[in-house]
Amino acid sequence: MLCNHGLYDIAKDFQPALSATIALVAAGVAFIVGMAKINVDRRAAAFQRVSSQLGVCLRLRSRAGHLDDVAKTLTAWLAKGEPDPDKLEQVLKAWPSASELDEAWKVVESMPTKAMDDFETLLYCHRGMAAYASEQRAMWLDKNRPSAVKNLCTNLSTSYTQLEKHLNNEINTLETERENLRRQL
Repeated sequence: MLCNHGLYDIAKDFQPALSATIALVAAGVAFIVGMAKINVDRRAAAFQRVSSQLGVCLRLRSRAGHLDDVAKTLTAWLAKGEPDPDKLEQVLKAWPSASELDEAWKVVESMPTKAMDDFETLLYCHRGMAAYASEQRAMWLDKNRPSAVKNLCTNLSTSYTQLEKHLNNEINTLETERENLRRQL
């Protein structure tokens, strides 16, 4: 017959096994909680990365579009006939700065690969126009300057048309990816 101490004696034999089981369950819970935290941190980092890439593409599209508008206006003005060299110099001095292009170039890895050639051409044309804007007028260049400016502006507009297509595709992809990540957070 079991005495009062018999149940205690049986439980005492399983105490190490019970302690080990409780420790394993606690470790399993800690592992699950830790992995959940790591996954949340990964999604948050991915959200930040995608948001940053989206910002670069949006700023680039906006600023490049503005330059394209100015280039088309300047090309149309030059198409009306041979401009007065003094007037052309004043117009060139008003060429907008586009530090956003230089910023985008610094994080070029954030841009779509397909857009690189068009972006590089656009940047080259902008820098050429910016050089005209900052130079002192050299009268011996007055005859060649209108055609050179027209070529730069035409190339800038052509590059922007292609760049805009690539950027729009990338922006749509990034917006979808960002929204999916936002839902997961």
